[in-house]
Amino acid sequence: MKLYRLETVSWSDSQLLYHALPRIGREGLNLLSPASPYVCIGYFQDVEQEVDLDYCRAHNIPVFRREVGGGAVYLDGEQLFYQLVIRKNHPLVPKEKGEFYWKFLQAPIAAYRALGIPAEYKPVNDIIASGRKISGNGVAEIGDYIVFVGNLIVDFDYETMVRVLRDFRDGSLATNFLGRAFIRFYYDHSPALADWIVSRSSADRVAPPRLGAPDRGLPPLGPAPGTYVHQR
Repeated sequence: MKLYRLETVSWSDSQLLYHALPRIGREGLNLLSPASPYVCIGYFQDVEQEVDLDYCRAHNIPVFRREVGGGAVYLDGEQLFYQLVIRKNHPLVPKEKGEFYWKFLQAPIAAYRALGIPAEYKPVNDIIASGRKISGNGVAEIGDYIVFVGNLIVDFDYETMVRVLRDFRDGSLATNFLGRAFIRFYYDHSPALADWIVSRSSADRVAPPRLGAPDRGLPPLGPAPGTYVHQR
């Protein structure tokens, strides 16, 4: 198996590479970050329900449907992706899903701990620190291969995430008084507040959670997996 230390790649390559490896019959571990931000939606998701496409079009934020389940996520260069492509019959692959996640999440957990973050495994596929989710991970099968993807979050653009992820903003926050108040406060004050925090301290921060919805067990709605729903 080859290790590909790719550093920064285009946003499209950050998704297409792990989709391509199993199709050309190669195992590999990709380590990379996208050069520009984009939204990535899960295999089973309805893009119009999950993503504010009008905002994405207005701000040239591409939207991509992956062949891995899980929720819609906002991705950018402040995240390091790890993408493992391995044969189903490889001797390192456990038979049980829980064992698979536990085994292959040990390396990201060790990386977080090396940075001073008290990361630990939470079944079935999360990494948490101090009770908060700091890494989301997903698995899919493409042909004779298993694809395992996840990320290490260095920093996070809360403002853009709240604007582009419709399900989180409209389906959760906007349904109650406190949530609506948060949205108004966030849009009015978060940029200035973020600048103030950065100017006051450069202390280590625990990364915030990646937000998403679980698979619905439904056929894909909208464009097929791997389709550029919207691009620059």
